[in-house]
Amino acid sequence: MLVVATELGIADLLADGPQSAESLAATTGTHPRSLYRLLRTLASHGVFSERDDSRFELTPLAELLRVDSPGSMRATVLAEGSDFYPVWAELMHSVTTGETAFERVYGASNWEYRKHHPEANARFNAYMGDLMQQKLRVLLAHYHFPESGTIIDVGGNNGTLLSAILARYPAMRGVVFDQPHVVGSALPVIAAAGVSDRCTVERGDFFVAVPTGGDIYLLSHVLHDWGDEDAAAILQRCREAMTAGARLLIIERVMPAGNEPSVAKLRDIAMLLSNKGGQERTEPEWRALLDAGGFDLASVSPIGPAHHVLEGTPR
Repeated sequence: MLVVATELGIADLLADGPQSAESLAATTGTHPRSLYRLLRTLASHGVFSERDDSRFELTPLAELLRVDSPGSMRATVLAEGSDFYPVWAELMHSVTTGETAFERVYGASNWEYRKHHPEANARFNAYMGDLMQQKLRVLLAHYHFPESGTIIDVGGNNGTLLSAILARYPAMRGVVFDQPHVVGSALPVIAAAGVSDRCTVERGDFFVAVPTGGDIYLLSHVLHDWGDEDAAAILQRCREAMTAGARLLIIERVMPAGNEPSVAKLRDIAMLLSNKGGQERTEPEWRALLDAGGFDLASVSPIGPAHHVLEGTPR
């Protein structure tokens, strides 16, 4: 239901004020009574609100579905609800075989599929941009970067995270490093942040080599996509590129032990479904992984309720 309302752009259409289902249906080319039934159900869950005059208006939850809303989750809903939704129906396949449901559904790995399907790749990159925006507020509020130096954002996607960091720290420089079909969307993001003079883009494969010359090597939501062997290889390439005094920063979820509820445990199932070997990790698992990659785990700092900054020092 959320996906349909989001694809129709209902939240954006209500940005200027309440509208009836009939009015919204005329704009979106939908069946008025069916659209009303959809919006009525969403309103019962706090997404939109139905007024006494039967018109619908935005709620704080619905605001998050707008394109230009701060903290927008529109791209997240579209990616999870279109490309990944059918994958969840194959959870039994992953549980019984250990294989990714994504490959069963699409006939290719998550990464290979997006290389050859530009629309899915664009949705995923926008999703990552949304995720970064959600993290940025808590990251910049709770974690203090050095005032100067160079950050290499390894697997930096469209540059949203690094651009925001550089905008906050005007003496810093940075490099967004990712695959060619991913990083091509970074230049407009960098320009919009006003940091084009301090941020460059490099294309490559982090299993082969990463750029040298960084003071900080940043991995944000990269390692959870990979199994231990592949993740250790990424860390080793970072270690090889680092010079004396450089350090590693990892932004990821850290799963709590035992029966404690956690978003990370839910996302761990998403990793099981979508990426071969992908997984969320506990602190002891992170420590072992960094050790395999040539690092000591120096600190684990929570930033908000769901994410942590893990700092690694090279051996």
